[in-house]
Amino acid sequence: MAFIQAGQNWQFSTESDLEEVIWRNLPKLLSLRPLSRQFSISGKFCDILAVDEANQLVVIELKNTEDRYVVQQLVRYYSVIQAAETLPFEVTMREPRLIAIAPHFHADTLTDCQYSTLKVELMTFALETSKNGQLSLVLSDVFGKKLSTLSLPKTPLAKQPDIAIPEPPRKLLNWLSHSSEAEYDWVMQMRAQILRFDPRMKEVVTASSIFYGRGKTKACCELRKVGSAGYVGRALAYFLWLPHLERKPQVMRMMVGFEMKQQRILGLAHSHSSYRTGEGWNFPGSVELLQKLGYPQFREYYQPLLNADRTIRSSHVVALALQTWHNRI
Repeated sequence: MAFIQAGQNWQFSTESDLEEVIWRNLPKLLSLRPLSRQFSISGKFCDILAVDEANQLVVIELKNTEDRYVVQQLVRYYSVIQAAETLPFEVTMREPRLIAIAPHFHADTLTDCQYSTLKVELMTFALETSKNGQLSLVLSDVFGKKLSTLSLPKTPLAKQPDIAIPEPPRKLLNWLSHSSEAEYDWVMQMRAQILRFDPRMKEVVTASSIFYGRGKTKACCELRKVGSAGYVGRALAYFLWLPHLERKPQVMRMMVGFEMKQQRILGLAHSHSSYRTGEGWNFPGSVELLQKLGYPQFREYYQPLLNADRTIRSSHVVALALQTWHNRI
């Protein structure tokens, strides 16, 4: 679990960190009993399922940043859960409680709740520090009334520039309009991670791509729309400028395969232009060979990122691309 500081405020480093804390502390925070995490049903993934004291099913959607579409997500979850013939747990199904938890909500979200036929409970969270440096998670309702407070374990805290994130460009929203919730959430997280890294980081929209960097010649990341023949069959191809795993030149444009829900990378492939790729490496499959061959680039840049199962978290490979970009400019 990690935290970052933006201005005077503390935030969870990733949505996964937020989810971990909420999941492990549902009884303390919301008087709920946990049922399932990342529950898959009809191609959709619910962040958390729980039951309340009346054994009523509770669906919780978490956002680490503002999101205008959380009400629609919860309504879709409600629809597929109600339509399911069976569920792998015994719960009361009169009408599942729908809860959205985010640092703050856009005015459009409040409007969506006002006119929705389903009741959606909106809760905000904040990370607060005491005089002795103790960090606490505070849940409140949308009117600012505190609902619960949880003291968090002391962990290293990292500072981050207080940089406002602009609204996503229309092209990006159009590209994501048919994506899964998991992919939409990941792209928004990655975009925020990139744009908050440095005041010089810009979002450049072209006819075929969206670049992040100081223009196309000093890019850190590129998003490009591809057909079904693209890497791992996704509607969007993701490119990061990263150290080559084997040899120089030290920095190359790599196509990255992301596993959205578990937030880990599936593979890296050198891609000089467009989305055609050369040599590639998959994770965890290629790790043993790379370690055996002892490539200095791999040992220096990628080996420190490996988890116990030899995978790499998505946010960590993005952080490597950001540091690589910073070293180049």
